[in-house]
Amino acid sequence: NDAPAFIRQPILAGGSGQLYLDIDDLDGRLEVVDTSTLNVVARIKIDTSVDQELRSIPAAAVLSPNGQFLYVANQGVRLSSDEATEVGWVSVVNTRSNKVIDDIALPQGGVDELQGTNPQFIAISPAGDRLVVVNEYGIASIIDAASRSVVSTATLGKPTDQPRVVVVNPARNAVYVGTTGEAGLTVIPL
Repeated sequence: NDAPAFIRQPILAGGSGQLYLDIDDLDGRLEVVDTSTLNVVARIKIDTSVDQELRSIPAAAVLSPNGQFLYVANQGVRLSSDEATEVGWVSVVNTRSNKVIDDIALPQGGVDELQGTNPQFIAISPAGDRLVVVNEYGIASIIDAASRSVVSTATLGKPTDQPRVVVVNPARNAVYVGTTGEAGLTVIPL
């Protein structure tokens, strides 16, 4: 009965026959569809925090090369009595159990206080060892998949140079990010 605003990015999980639908409906969940029956078989609640003041939206997702993990970049707003603060993080979903098993915090501070907020895109290296999360302010967070931590960040231009496309080039083990404005195309080695 809940009609989603739209489906952002469907992810097909290899041999498991599951389709993960990244629903943009402000309640922080993914729908898991069995592709043989087209029935919803699970709903994954992304907000695993006990923080009741946090509203989350799955913004983008990518599947590990071995199909074992789904990495979900989340936008969030923490509401308090006097202000709302934008936050961002990556949830790690085990595709066998369809449960969130870990959360990776994106940087929340820095030069412009927008480093990890409002992630828009997520990409994974061909080996599955690095993730790149790009936010709407043109900041990329590079994550080591094994340690599940941010190892570096890269600025793609000015905060007004918004990313429009993120593509992995397996031959060069790099991510290409196309942005508006003067930044144009940025290459991030993995």
